[in-house]
Amino acid sequence: MKKIKKILKVFIVLLVIIIGVIALTPVFFEDKIIALIKENVNKNINADFDFKEADISLLRSFSKATVSLNDVSLLNVEPFKG
Repeated sequence: MKKIKKILKVFIVLLVIIIGVIALTPVFFEDKIIALIKENVNKNINADFDFKEADISLLRSFSKATVSLNDVSLLNVEPFKG
């Protein structure tokens, strides 16, 4: 019985650690993720893409990352340049 309790405690601790890492990863890497989003979008379109705020979550729709962008601007480059 003591062995089962010990295994259960270890399992619960590991589960809490894994959920904590998943929840905190966007917080620690938010700046890098935002820079990657802006860089890749601007590389693939002929316009200037920008946003002021991003909310990144790995738990909201688990197994997929959720990114919400606020105050998005998309300015076409060529016809309206200058």
